[in-house]
Amino acid sequence: MSSAKCFFTFGITVEKGHKCHPHDHPCTEIVFNRGCSGLICCDGVSAKYSDGTFFTHQPGRDHWIRNDRQGSQFCIGISGCNSDRIPFGVFKTTEGTENIISRIMSEAESDNPFKGDYIDMLAGQLSIEILRISQKPEGSGGLPYHADAAKKIIDSRFDERISIGEIASSLFISPDYLRQLFRETFGESPMHYLIRRRIEFACHQLSDGQSSLSDIAAKCGIGNPYYFSRIFRKVTGVPPSVYRERNCRPRPVGRREIGNCQGGSVRCNREP
Repeated sequence: MSSAKCFFTFGITVEKGHKCHPHDHPCTEIVFNRGCSGLICCDGVSAKYSDGTFFTHQPGRDHWIRNDRQGSQFCIGISGCNSDRIPFGVFKTTEGTENIISRIMSEAESDNPFKGDYIDMLAGQLSIEILRISQKPEGSGGLPYHADAAKKIIDSRFDERISIGEIASSLFISPDYLRQLFRETFGESPMHYLIRRRIEFACHQLSDGQSSLSDIAAKCGIGNPYYFSRIFRKVTGVPPSVYRERNCRPRPVGRREIGNCQGGSVRCNREP
């Protein structure tokens, strides 16, 4: 972990309706909002900010804001001290971040001959504090908040046509950060997990023996039956029709026969 370097600190008043042009910085930028509210957009991913929040984005990433309510912002640019790991997003200001940013603002206005070194040190503390907030565990499972929240979204919406970009946007983080954090937490990418959940659902539907491939493809959020068959075979190693034959045993009921489900869970052995 390299030592922190503060590139800039400044405060501005932002008017209602103000919109800045897309731009980037050579460092991680952190912006604290006081009174104002609006929209921050970075690389096509947007999030709403408001009074008592701060937003962050990475170096080299084009971003812009549209302010909807007059207020003020305090901006600080940081490199080093793991600041490159701070995800894009909007976070609530905590007592810890408020304390550090107040000390930075106070020091920036002082005549202390060592204020540059002192602000660098405080910037490093701020970077670590924000990383702690962004990776705060949720519940007794001790999982990183964004990874756990993304998994819950996938579990509840795998049967919809949802993308990783949509999930990341709903959590106010970038898709790249979501992929990285999800893989670190669960050992697979969020897309891999989404497809695996869909195929597990499809296996149970195939074992039931009642629905057509088109209906099953639609029910598990894939839609196109040809694409569904290709993904199913890639994940399980057999076509859907073969899986159905192997896992659905007919049993007589009077003069009719109905499927007797013998389905199970699916384990993906490779990335689809």
